Amino acid sequence: MYAACLYCHGNLGRNELLPNFEVGRRLAFDSGKGRLWVVCGHCARWNLSPLEERWEAIDTCERQFRKTRIRISTENVGLAELRNGVTLIRIGKPLWPEFAAWRYGRRFSRRRVRTGLAAGSVLTGALGLTAGIAAAGFGGLAFTMAYAAGLWVGDEGHKRRRATTIRLGDRLCFLTQDHAEAMRIFSDGGPRNYGLAFHHTKGVELLRGPEVRRVIARVIPALSPFGGDRNQVNSAIEMIDTSGSAEYYINDALESANRSSGFITQLPVESRLALEMSLQEDGERRALNGELAALERAWREAEQIASIADNLLMPGDVLERITGLRKNFRSPGFAFN
Repeated sequence: MYAACLYCHGNLGRNELLPNFEVGRRLAFDSGKGRLWVVCGHCARWNLSPLEERWEAIDTCERQFRKTRIRISTENVGLAELRNGVTLIRIGKPLWPEFAAWRYGRRFSRRRVRTGLAAGSVLTGALGLTAGIAAAGFGGLAFTMAYAAGLWVGDEGHKRRRATTIRLGDRLCFLTQDHAEAMRIFSDGGPRNYGLAFHHTKGVELLRGPEVRRVIARVIPALSPFGGDRNQVNSAIEMIDTSGSAEYYINDALESANRSSGFITQLPVESRLALEMSLQEDGERRALNGELAALERAWREAEQIASIADNLLMPGDVLERITGLRKNFRSPGFAFN
């Protein structure tokens, strides 16, 4: 039983609906194909369950769904909210574009809103704090803070924030936004073989084989921080549908990136969103084709990463300065000059 999201490592929450599957408060299920997902409340990504008890859990979801008033429904997909706060998404037999619109539309629109709110909060907070300090008579400090905020924005300080954490073997690799954007595809001795120049806080290493797709799948959300609007999401779905499958689209997208600069950030937003969708679809296809052990390992890694403090990315000298400032603030004689 795992409690952390495979992708953002956020807590998935708990439910009282399923005795044998207590993880998650927003569950998606497909009785026909035997799939059960926990939808993350933070990043809205669908976490495929690797548990063998999923059939019993799916059966319970089906029975609960049938006796609950459906809030939203199409011919093949329905959404119902139970009184205990659990949301069920029932997948019938939709064509792939309809399923993808349900699965990925909310994720990308939510990411767009969250990133916009975060950026606005930083700027508004900095301006508000600066104005308050100036009004209190500390003009010099207010000028210093305004200068620091302007420098942070002008120097693209947001690119040094943590983007994700990835496990390679027995190592944890930490990536900032800069590292994610520096990721580069290169040809690796064949028409459909690609390697990856993988940047992280400890340096750069070249990845080959299955690790390439796994790492790209983890990093690519950081390359589309604003997600996409409805038109962009629909265009991305159409690209995959036109290619014929997620596998074909992945090859096409990596080839397109390789032919240009190698940087995935050079692909249009719609192409990046389509690649993100395709990589997740392909990963689940592999898991359902007998590789559930790999999926269980991924869940265990997510739990381990989630237990690690965020400040592991913060340089030691910064931590020392923060500690010093805290001591100064606690000193009785401390005052602004």
